Amino acid sequence: MYYLFILLGYLSGSVLYALLIPGFLCRVDVRTAGSDGNPGAFNAFKLAGKKVGSLVLLL
Repeated sequence: MYYLFILLGYLSGSVLYALLIPGFLCRVDVRTAGSDGNPGAFNAFKLAGKKVGSLVLLL
């Protein structure tokens, strides 16, 4: 069971949630709409709102 959590944590860390979640929920590409081209939690907050940004930060 311990190894399953290690594997899930590793796989979850390789997913770029700051790009996927605003794209699915708000149809916003944070790379092109953001000022610095960085798909990060700050751009998710700025472009998609507090709820989406909080979800991105949590994940």
